[in-house]
Amino acid sequence: MQHSFLTYLAAVCVFVYGCRQTPDFGPPQPPPFKLITTEDLLSVSSPDINNVWITGLNAIILHSGNAGFDWEFQKAPVTKDLYSIYFIDTKKGWAVGKHGTVITTNDGGKTWLDLSKHTESDKKLMDVYFATHKNGWVVGVYGTIFCTDDAGKTWKQQGLDEDRIYNSVFFLDRHRGWIVGEYGTILRTEDGGKEWKKQDCKDLVPIVDMEEYAPPLPSLYDVYFTSKTRGWAVGLDGVIIFTQDGGENWKKMASPIDLTLFQVKIIESQGWAAGLRGNYMVSSDAGGSWNAREKALPTKFWLRGLDFADIKNGWLVGSKGTIIHTTNGGTTWKMLSGITLPDSNAKID
Repeated sequence: MQHSFLTYLAAVCVFVYGCRQTPDFGPPQPPPFKLITTEDLLSVSSPDINNVWITGLNAIILHSGNAGFDWEFQKAPVTKDLYSIYFIDTKKGWAVGKHGTVITTNDGGKTWLDLSKHTESDKKLMDVYFATHKNGWVVGVYGTIFCTDDAGKTWKQQGLDEDRIYNSVFFLDRHRGWIVGEYGTILRTEDGGKEWKKQDCKDLVPIVDMEEYAPPLPSLYDVYFTSKTRGWAVGLDGVIIFTQDGGENWKKMASPIDLTLFQVKIIESQGWAAGLRGNYMVSSDAGGSWNAREKALPTKFWLRGLDFADIKNGWLVGSKGTIIHTTNGGTTWKMLSGITLPDSNAKID
């Protein structure tokens, strides 16, 4: 009897709910944002206002030749993460990454060549920079420094072989350069890297009692110089330091941001820096002071790569395929790829 009742109840349910008209919600709506890729993007290089290359996880290489209106995926000869990319012009570029990866192109990325075997390294390479078409440097974990004077055909090992991560390298010319990294590391060379000398910023050293444990100095993630005397470095907890004498003395600057900054760049009177949670700050006095721009960007994801082709045209890239572009010096930004925030002042393309 109980079985018959349950069978009857099931039949009623099927009839009642089966006869209900399915609500008409209309066709599915596309999301209010555009995604060129969902990969985390780590570095961007823009040698002129039209051309831009972007690298990230899983060997992704993106290129636009028309300021971001169209994009192509370029094929890398490796499958490893690419942490940094640098183009010295619209044809010649290099990218580095995981397990000692070094790749290069002579034709704007139509073809890429794997140079990894020439470094004979399996260490993670964090940054690449070329001062000329032939003279370049690569830095990475465990104090790794490689240099080349033949565009990457051969590489020589430099450095202090210390247990530090070197995050960024910058050269003004083939002689003068700086490296920054873990635990407040700052290195300088005046002979192309034959000798690297340590520098420091005393303002980063914490003041503690004798009985207290002194925490490590904050890591520095990027360094940039506009002349042989004036330079900046940014890092953990919004740290920004500045030198006016080539690094003989570094001073900590007032920072409007307390989250990690990954990149900094100065062109003429303008400066930009960006980092975690979409944090972004600008300078209008050639890096003399900095101001936060909380709603200028349409994202709260981290931003790992920043580059400007000139004082007006710039790029930011980061987490979840984020690509943001400005044509007015960073006053407003246009989201070309990524998940947007509705309450920002940025434009959505």
